[in-house]
Amino acid sequence: MIRTYNKEDVAIPLYIFEPRISSPYLYPLSKSPSPKYLLSQPPSQSAASSFVDFLQNVSPSYLAQKQRELRRKIELVKGKSVKKIQDEVSLIDTLLNAVSDLTKENIELK
Repeated sequence: MIRTYNKEDVAIPLYIFEPRISSPYLYPLSKSPSPKYLLSQPPSQSAASSFVDFLQNVSPSYLAQKQRELRRKIELVKGKSVKKIQDEVSLIDTLLNAVSDLTKENIELK
């Protein structure tokens, strides 16, 4: 078993992160070593409440700043797309003019 759960402690063996440290895949017939280092995990309720506290304590000025940045980026993208459309329209107009000129020359040559 790679992970064992003991109440609020989650044991993660080091060979997950560093395979050279007594990996059970090196010696498949031997028993895998028990993990010696435990990473404590907070209970799920406190983690959820701390996340809610984090969301509630984010300053409104920070959110307003991020909103302004997003709006500015949206305006830049809109401006670029409008310019690109205008460039495409002018290119199409140029091509249509060239085709009409060639058509006139073709009619004159006949």
